[in-house]
Amino acid sequence: MINIHQILSNPELKRIGKHIQYRQTVTSTNRVLYKMAVNALEGSGEPLPDGQVLIAEEQVAGRGRMNRVWVSPRGKGLWFSVLLYPELPVEKSFLLTFLGAVAVAEAIFHTFEIKSVIKWPNDVLVKGRKYCGILTETRIQEEKIQFAVVGIGLNLNQTLQEITESYGPIATSLRIILHRSIEPQQAFVAVLTEMDRYYEMLKSGQGQGIVDKWKEYAAFLGTEVTVVHEDQPYMGIAKDIDEKGGLVLQLKSGEEKTFYSGDLFL
Repeated sequence: MINIHQILSNPELKRIGKHIQYRQTVTSTNRVLYKMAVNALEGSGEPLPDGQVLIAEEQVAGRGRMNRVWVSPRGKGLWFSVLLYPELPVEKSFLLTFLGAVAVAEAIFHTFEIKSVIKWPNDVLVKGRKYCGILTETRIQEEKIQFAVVGIGLNLNQTLQEITESYGPIATSLRIILHRSIEPQQAFVAVLTEMDRYYEMLKSGQGQGIVDKWKEYAAFLGTEVTVVHEDQPYMGIAKDIDEKGGLVLQLKSGEEKTFYSGDLFL
């Protein structure tokens, strides 16, 4: 059980973590928080606070990119979303996903001494297995982001059997990695603290600092990878991330091709 009151009184948190709603069960925290944000704007006209958090014990319709299922069993992980007003143009929305991934990687490293790898565009892995996914959804108004909801799904306490039954061999949990159960409160506070820190950087115009930190965790850069885009595989060297968050791939022909969506295989 998460102690919300303890987090709300944390003096280190400036924005993210100052307003938290807790639910036992939701369809998906992204879906519910997005609807709450729209209703606030279109109803009273008074927006929800910047940094509003919604966390649930379980999601019965958790999802990732491309509406893929994200299994979110009760008490086994951190399933939460954060509402942001980032004041960014649409083409910079990738910074929010990068922010979430970096915050998770940093929190897990500083708290549990686990070094993660971030995989474009939105996965956080250990030893090639995914333990966290980020889903960012935006509402656009006049070519700018009116608000964004950044969802975090972080596997904490699933056993190897539970993970294998849900995802097969591609996923893991912190419990499997550390061979012990994880205290949700500790992990939640750590991630909120890092998200809050990096969001303050973004709000102060230091988005490039987030990209630079993301690249430190992106061990696939400079290596041979495969990108599957619209069912077509492309093999080459992952060269860089462009100014819109696209993955620059140098094909075997020497040509460079940039992808803004797709699946990356290391």
